[in-house]
Amino acid sequence: HGVHLEGKIIEVLEKMQGTTVIDAASQVPDSLIVADANFPASKDPHYWFDPLVVRYTLEHISAQLSAQYPAYQEEIETNLENYLREIDATADSVQKILYVLPEDRRIVVTTHDALSYFARAFGLTVKTLQGASTVSSFGLREITELVNFICENGVPTIFLENIVSPQSMESVQRGCEKKGCSVTLGPELLSDSLGNETDQDTYLEMLLFNATTLVKYLQ
Repeated sequence: HGVHLEGKIIEVLEKMQGTTVIDAASQVPDSLIVADANFPASKDPHYWFDPLVVRYTLEHISAQLSAQYPAYQEEIETNLENYLREIDATADSVQKILYVLPEDRRIVVTTHDALSYFARAFGLTVKTLQGASTVSSFGLREITELVNFICENGVPTIFLENIVSPQSMESVQRGCEKKGCSVTLGPELLSDSLGNETDQDTYLEMLLFNATTLVKYLQ
């Protein structure tokens, strides 16, 4: 992965010998990597939500594998070209799906900031309780600020995530109700893992699933 997702496992990988270890993000321009707003010195690891960044990583992985296994270079490069075409087609589909959302309905409220790259790539705004890490803390102040934001902007739905407990967003929903603004607690978006269903269990399906879910609940 290469952008701190592995945590302390990186130390183990750096010491491994006789095994090919590829830093997938090493060729991604720094300008395309999002900084965690809560921790400016840290980088947001969720770059898989931006197809442009993924293109950089796949091209680098392909080049490294071709160098390591030259007998398979042609096959590796062909597979890369085919998959990049699939990614481009999926990105176009996501844009078309989200196109129906007006500007004031392009606000995605969820638990932690896993969708910044997705928002940047497809013209959305993300508002969350936590930063890019699920271990970052939040309290009453953050909940109150998010409740105020939701009510002031007329956000119709807030979303859960498939790897985070729903309790925090349930608290946000109750806070909105106390202020007299009704908000729907929507379904889980896919953030740090794929889903179990057939329309969620690949990278490309994940992108399409999130886009379709957002449109269904934000329109």
